[in-house]
Amino acid sequence: MSDTDQNEDNLLAPLHEFHQRSQELVKLARAGDWATLEERLAEREKGLPALGDNQFLIAVAKADQTEQLREGIAAIQALNDELVALAEQNKADISAQLKESQRAEKGIQAYEKGKAGR
Repeated sequence: MSDTDQNEDNLLAPLHEFHQRSQELVKLARAGDWATLEERLAEREKGLPALGDNQFLIAVAKADQTEQLREGIAAIQALNDELVALAEQNKADISAQLKESQRAEKGIQAYEKGKAGR
């Protein structure tokens, strides 16, 4: 790896780190580990300002790395979309479980009322 390649990798390090953390969040969501996901999400968000920093963006432009930055951001957006879809599915699953639990509770109460009325 040349010094130029090394400098370009170092320049985009905040992007790579944010992407890696986003991948980790998706893995946690797939595994249903929402508590850890919440903690890691907070950690990931701390890196967000670095990606919008003017000096960072100027350096990326001067190094002719804007296309790599754009591609990296698009990949992160795709991971975020997947994360949202997984969260929405989890919400729907919990809602369905809650409704089933409420139905079962009503059935038990009706059974007990009927039993007590005999």
